[in-house]
Amino acid sequence: MSAIGAIILDVAAGLGVPYIKKILTDLTGAGPIAGEVIDAIAKEAGVTPAEIPTIAKEAPGTLESAIVKAEPAAAELWISYVESQRLMGETIALDYEKEPWWAWAWRPLWMWLLGFLWGYVFVAQPILKAALLKDLQTVDVTLLMTVTGIFVTFYMGGHTAKDWFTKWRETRGGLG
Repeated sequence: MSAIGAIILDVAAGLGVPYIKKILTDLTGAGPIAGEVIDAIAKEAGVTPAEIPTIAKEAPGTLESAIVKAEPAAAELWISYVESQRLMGETIALDYEKEPWWAWAWRPLWMWLLGFLWGYVFVAQPILKAALLKDLQTVDVTLLMTVTGIFVTFYMGGHTAKDWFTKWRETRGGLG
């Protein structure tokens, strides 16, 4: 959180401004709209956002009044943010519904498999070697890097390659 956001939260602690508090404390998702809330408070106080620390020291009543006046704007921002998140979730759900399960399930399956293998190589295997006092069959790290690289290429670049081949096919009039 920015220093200005912390100052506003300190001043807003005793005020009835739940949306401003929620926006300024929710760092996971509402971060982009926190700047808009700070701008709205500064506008209500008649200063720039950079001058908020000065106003907080010299005229705390002015800042409190500005925070209370900016609460409706913060409520609107929060409601639009929540609505956009809901619509994004519905869009993702629709994408999953229109494709068969195997068209998307390979991604999390491979992520969990690779996570397990990397964890085994660097965490579980050394512990098991020490506990059992045996040399265990090792996973070839070079092979694991290659498999991970192929997965990342498909996962991150699959649509890029598909789009490239589609455009190439359209401009060339087919594959042959």
